Amino acid sequence: MVPIFSLPVFGAYGRAFTADQLFWPLLIFLVPLVAITASAFALPLAVAIVYLFLAKRTKDIILYLNSIFAPFGHWAPAWGGRLSIFSTKRTTGYSEDSS
Repeated sequence: MVPIFSLPVFGAYGRAFTADQLFWPLLIFLVPLVAITASAFALPLAVAIVYLFLAKRTKDIILYLNSIFAPFGHWAPAWGGRLSIFSTKRTTGYSEDSS
């Protein structure tokens, strides 16, 4: 999908900067190669992450990360006040009094 959507972008770049005739065959040849190279690096990384973080441990990891970042939720009113998943009451940091 990325190569298909990037072809018009690089095509516009070639037209705007008056690219040589060699630009166009190289564009069609190199854009898929860049996508294949990125996939070749991302696939082993994704497999390693899935292997390290098993589905059974995902809940524990999320709770651990929440316990680390929950204290910072009080300083982030733009994020809706508290960020803790342990709290059932949603606080916005704004007063409920309209006066």
